Amino acid sequence: MTRNDSFRRKIIYIVAIAVLLIPLSVISQPATVSKSGEARGGGLLSQKRKDHRLSQAELSDIDPASESMKLATLGLRPVAVTLLWGRIQEAKKKEQWDRMRTSTQTLIALQPNFIKVWEFQAHNLSYNISREFDDYQYRYHWVKEGLSYLMTGIGFNRKDHRIYDQLGFFFGLKLGRSDEKSQFRRLFRKDADYHEKLKDHGISLEDAYSAPLGGTDNWLTAYQWYNKSRLAVDNGLPRRTSGIMFYKGAPSQLRNYAIDLEREQRPDNAAQQAWEDALDEWVDYGNREIRTSTQVPVFLDRLSETKQRMEETRGKLDEMFPKVREELMAARRAKMTPEMWEAYNTPLNEMVNPDMGRLHHVAKGIMDDNRDAEFSDEIEKRVADGRIELSQDDRNRFERLKLNLNFKMRDLEFVAKYRGTVNYSYWKDRCQAEAELNTIQARADLYDAREAVKETKFDEQEVLREKRDANNDVVIDDKTGLPVMEKVKVPGAIQFYEASFRKWKDVFKSYKSLADDVMEDDLVQAMQEYYGNLRKVQADWPLDFPLQALVDKRALRQLQDGLPTTESLQGRIQDLKELQELEKANNPVPQSQQPPAGKEAPAA
Repeated sequence: MTRNDSFRRKIIYIVAIAVLLIPLSVISQPATVSKSGEARGGGLLSQKRKDHRLSQAELSDIDPASESMKLATLGLRPVAVTLLWGRIQEAKKKEQWDRMRTSTQTLIALQPNFIKVWEFQAHNLSYNISREFDDYQYRYHWVKEGLSYLMTGIGFNRKDHRIYDQLGFFFGLKLGRSDEKSQFRRLFRKDADYHEKLKDHGISLEDAYSAPLGGTDNWLTAYQWYNKSRLAVDNGLPRRTSGIMFYKGAPSQLRNYAIDLEREQRPDNAAQQAWEDALDEWVDYGNREIRTSTQVPVFLDRLSETKQRMEETRGKLDEMFPKVREELMAARRAKMTPEMWEAYNTPLNEMVNPDMGRLHHVAKGIMDDNRDAEFSDEIEKRVADGRIELSQDDRNRFERLKLNLNFKMRDLEFVAKYRGTVNYSYWKDRCQAEAELNTIQARADLYDAREAVKETKFDEQEVLREKRDANNDVVIDDKTGLPVMEKVKVPGAIQFYEASFRKWKDVFKSYKSLADDVMEDDLVQAMQEYYGNLRKVQADWPLDFPLQALVDKRALRQLQDGLPTTESLQGRIQDLKELQELEKANNPVPQSQQPPAGKEAPAA
């Protein structure tokens, strides 16, 4: 290769670059903006950005510093971003928080529209950095730093609802479910300066204000963030997460607010209203159309309607072929042994023997599996061997009904699966139960019991109090002119616990599905507290304890709660029976109280 050939090739490359710059400049020519703000002209890329709403002005606010940094990297922005991520991790390890914050600000200038940057760094600030401090007030400060960081990202991501979702998540769970939740919730309620920042982002402090607690509540604030996200999607913003989880966010915050409200103050009408509001939101969620992964629409609150439509279709098939399904069911019953029937009829949570559990699943497979395919196969078999004759019209009707039944079965499976994913049935029943007066009073008694323990009032006491009349006015002695005093019995912690347990027993009669979960959440600890207080006053566990069935059920599941079971009380029960028989023998019923000859005594 001669020097002239090399020189000639360089000239060709330079000319080619110059020629290519002409179409590139035409294609990438920016649009001009008139005084009225209307964009005009521009190259092909500018037109495409406008058509697909991808310009920086469409996506977010334009930050001059951010745009300058993007240009200054000269196409090496990915390299700069990678280096910054490494620097942030290094600063985190060395606990150099100021350096980490500076690097984070530079990173968002280079990637303002990348949601994961905002999510990751907000999590770093609120979760990872905050826990490095011992003082909960410093921890609260860094939690707020993470929240403020996320709120800054709103302006840069107006086309993405996930910033709102993350804010709802952080305001709810970080402030309301962390180890320091009591302190965080209290600090947040009184943080007037920070509340002003929320107002700048459209959060209504009136809607977030909890009158019983006397301040802005973090759960009600979280609800508003989730609701902003929900409204944005309803108004046309693309939804970027699954519908089943996306629409669950807002109603869950009202539920969590009701739970914490009952924990932090004596349950009353405000708690009842909070649960009613949570129920309304949860049912609205259940009545919202949600698209499955296969784009099939489902409604979580319409399981019974879906079942009814399926049974109607199944009934039409049974009308065409009477007794076939009964014969198939009889054949299945014939396969069941006595051991299988026993396992089939025993609830899983009452089983101790693993073999019985396996037998239970086998029996369920025989009796409960979907047998519509078996029914259709049986019809085809009987048509083939001549036991059933079908005209062409009946054949077409059979095929339509079979296809229709398959579609409805698929819908039912989707509804049941999605309801299970979010535990829809449980939380609907829970909200309904908690909103009832009996449940509110049960929790109020439990609250009073714990307050009495704090005052070391374990058992019932007699105290002197001023006597009051029907109008609640103090009764005055005519002779002395002094208030009349009387002895009254004041319940202690034990009596409050027992009153609460009696009410819980009534609640569980109406809501059987809640017994295990609510008991494990709240009542196991309450029963253990009650048992401890009984021992303090040297009293025995009552033989007629209202929730004894729940205690025994947990014992069958090998859960070590340290509470007396019916089996452990058998000795006392037997002694009581013998004592009653002895008293009956020593105190026979008088002749005048015995029933006439030939008549039975009335049932006790």
